Amino acid sequence: MGVAISHALPLITVAIALVLLTRRPVRRGFGAGPAFALWMLPLLAAALPWLPALPVHWAVLPAIHALSDTSPAASPVHTTTSVPWL
Repeated sequence: MGVAISHALPLITVAIALVLLTRRPVRRGFGAGPAFALWMLPLLAAALPWLPALPVHWAVLPAIHALSDTSPAASPVHTTTSVPWL
């Protein structure tokens, strides 16, 4: 058995259990259409291991600095970030 399949089986199992547990309440609250649409979750869980990983620079977010008590004229705003924008 391949590595991707061995990673996908627990995800698929959890997704099927989640669908079986939530199908009836979703059907009562939203109708049959959304309840049947829940069955897309196991298919998405099966496809997850084969999706490509995000590039490293997408996962790094720019730093967020808290505002200081000084006036805006006293401290210049620095607009440089470590992530190059496209």
